[in-house]
Amino acid sequence: MKTIPKVTALSLTLGLSLGALSAPARADSFAYVTNYRSHNVSVINTATNAVDATVAVRHYPYGVAITPDGAFAYITNSSSNNVSVINTATNAVDVTVAVGTTPRIVAITPDGAFAYIANDHSSNVSVINTATNVVDATVAVGTSPFGVAITPDGAFAYVTNANTNNVSVINTATNAVDATVAVGSTPFGVAITPDDNDGGDIAPQPSMLVLPPATPGGFPAVAVLKRREDRNLVEVSVRETRPGGDETVFNFCTELRPVEFLAASDRNGNGYPELVVVSQDSYLVETRDSLTGSILGQL
Repeated sequence: MKTIPKVTALSLTLGLSLGALSAPARADSFAYVTNYRSHNVSVINTATNAVDATVAVRHYPYGVAITPDGAFAYITNSSSNNVSVINTATNAVDVTVAVGTTPRIVAITPDGAFAYIANDHSSNVSVINTATNVVDATVAVGTSPFGVAITPDGAFAYVTNANTNNVSVINTATNAVDATVAVGSTPFGVAITPDDNDGGDIAPQPSMLVLPPATPGGFPAVAVLKRREDRNLVEVSVRETRPGGDETVFNFCTELRPVEFLAASDRNGNGYPELVVVSQDSYLVETRDSLTGSILGQL
C-alpha cells in the first residue's frame, strides 16, 4: 500500500503564465496555487507577491498546469474526479471535465494541444483535447499513477505508477504505452530535462535557391529562405528574374529544426519546384510546395 504525500494547508503545485524566457517578475506573471483543503485556487501576482484572485473549484484540488500560451490553467480535483479549466484572463472556471478516479498530476504537451492527467485510483491516464475540452483517450497504465511529465518534443508522456514501482512511457501520437520501466519503490514525481538544441541553437544562414522556369523559355526565379532563431518559422521569398517580375512571400511553420534548404522537381505540376527542408533532428527531411508552403511529405 502506498503512502500519499502529506498535504497540510496547501498543495504547493505552481503554474506560471509567464513566458519561459522572462527573468524578472512582470505584472502579467502569475502563480496558480491549488489549496487542497479549501477547495480553491489562489492566484498570486508575482510582481507584488499579493493574491489577486481566489477561484473556487471542486473538491480537493491537487495538480495544476498552464497552457503554453498562458490562457488556461488546468486543475485536477482529486475527490470530485474532474478537472477545472480556469480562464486566466478572467480567473473564472470555463468548463469542468470529468476524468478518472482521484486525478493527481497534470501535464500539458508543449504545443498546448493535450493535457495528460494521472488518475491515481483508476490506474489510467486521461488525455484531454484542450481545443474541445473533451477526453480524447484513456490510457491504462500501472497501478496508482501519480506523476506525469512530457518530453520537450511532445512525443512521449512519462507516468509514475506508485504501487507497481514502474514508469509507463506513453507514445502521444498513438496514446499507447510503448514501454514500462522498473524503478524504485513508490515513485511519485517525474521531470524531464530540456532539449539542449530546442529553440533553434543551430540557426542556418539564409539559403538562396535558383528555381527553374515555370514554362519552357521562361525566366528562372530566385527563392530566399530564412528561419527565425527563436522558433521554427521559415520565411520564403520567391522572385521572378524577369524585369518587373512578381515576388511571392509566405511563411510556414515546421516541426523540424531546419539546417538546410534544397530544391526538387515539380511533382505538383504547378510550375513550382518542391522545397526540401533538411533537419538537424536525425536527418529528417520534409518536402513543401514552394508556391504555397503546404507540406507534401516527410522522410
